[in-house]
Amino acid sequence: MSIVIERYENQTGIYVLRDDLLPGGTKSILLDSILKRGETPPFVNEFIYASPCYGGFQIALSIFCKNNNIKATIFCAERKIRHPNTEICIQNGANVIEVPYGYLSVVEKRAREYLREPRFPHTPSLQTKGIILGAGGVIGAPINAEGGVLAQCLAPLVPLKIEFGANSPENINIIASRAKRVIETFSEIYGNLPDEIWCAVGSGTLISGIIQAVAEMQGAQCLTPNCQALPTWEMGHMGHMGDVPCSKGSEGTACPLKIYGVQVGKEFKDTNYPNVTILVYPKPFEYASKLKVNFPSMPNYDLKAFEMCIKYNTNIDENKKVLFWNVL
Repeated sequence: MSIVIERYENQTGIYVLRDDLLPGGTKSILLDSILKRGETPPFVNEFIYASPCYGGFQIALSIFCKNNNIKATIFCAERKIRHPNTEICIQNGANVIEVPYGYLSVVEKRAREYLREPRFPHTPSLQTKGIILGAGGVIGAPINAEGGVLAQCLAPLVPLKIEFGANSPENINIIASRAKRVIETFSEIYGNLPDEIWCAVGSGTLISGIIQAVAEMQGAQCLTPNCQALPTWEMGHMGHMGDVPCSKGSEGTACPLKIYGVQVGKEFKDTNYPNVTILVYPKPFEYASKLKVNFPSMPNYDLKAFEMCIKYNTNIDENKKVLFWNVL
């Protein structure tokens, strides 16, 4: 997946990771990995996801499934007027099931019930060249030129429910790998590492990946008194990233990059990291930020975080570099 980082033209020292340019945004890289897991039995033929109407992952899922010819079933709250994000999912071919009285817990419950239903009504039935997909949810055997079966390789077709925000250790590892490449790319383009990384916090998957990446890349512990640094990490087979200058100016030591997460949804509880600051956006999740920017940004999610990033860096030092991670 490409990495595009741009200077924000309206404020010095602010840079934006343009993951909105990826079809489905940052988390589309997780779906590609999930799909690869479905290339061996049992085969995944449908992704199921319970989403807030304002959520961005549902869009990533619907776009990804459309591009890969997989069914996407998305559960969300029923509203008198559909949210624009719901309409985007429908436009991308998703099977959207709207749930009355749809608190997220209710929507999640309905998605789990759907997963337990008999799969026959939801499993595709079609014949392709060399492969038979049966309505009973099994994939048949390759067929030779005379129409004879070459080998029996039966395996079930199954739906897969993705947890909220695709939050899992494996997916956090994938985000961490991308975060390392983002940091390295920033350094290659602009000559230095960013001093801070900012992102929105919803499910916590993204910020957890960034935290992991910074911790694994950090090759030394700052020895400056009272400088809040992570413990030294065993790097194993990984190479060291260049030392990050200590915020208190100690020579020969390193201090972790500062990470700022703007909590726009549920509470992020994994905050026991001295280089991580969680700021709570002052308005509810359903509120859409009115900030005007020159790039697409989800108004219920990323744009709120960018709004606070701009606010906190109004009088930024001319040498400071702040990277904002724009998901979608």
